[in-house]
Amino acid sequence: EKERLDGDFTYARSISLYPWSVDTGIRSGHPICDMYAISHLENETIACVADGCGWGMGPKEAARITSQMFIHYMKRHMDEIHTLKDAGVLALRAFKICHESILVGLAEEEIYAGKRETTVIASIVLELVEPVNDHHYAVVSVSVGDCAGYIYSLKTGKLVEFTAG
Repeated sequence: EKERLDGDFTYARSISLYPWSVDTGIRSGHPICDMYAISHLENETIACVADGCGWGMGPKEAARITSQMFIHYMKRHMDEIHTLKDAGVLALRAFKICHESILVGLAEEEIYAGKRETTVIASIVLELVEPVNDHHYAVVSVSVGDCAGYIYSLKTGKLVEFTAG
């Protein structure tokens, strides 16, 4: 299990819900294959959560590569974002780079056997040049798989899933 508090901006915690093994004293499914990475820039935040598919080091490595590579790619290309569509296009390009990075060093039969797989959701929080309906920020998210994304509203005090549907 991992827990991380990053100043006043970010709190993340990764836990396993798998049962404890009576024989080994550790949880089934060890190691946890969930990984996250967050980067706070001057007026933007980039976040990525990857959930390695299955158990073991292959899925964990896929999630680690994806979460770190997404942040790295987006930080290098943030100056190319002028519209929300630009942000979405760059995020999809980042996913392509993540996918290619996961496959590095795998033999063809390992690729087809699914040795390194992960689901992922990544978001970029951008400050708008001009507020829209009194909103000063926008969130652009991309997802592969069943990861869910939520937005918390300070105004309403509600947590709303934006990936439903």
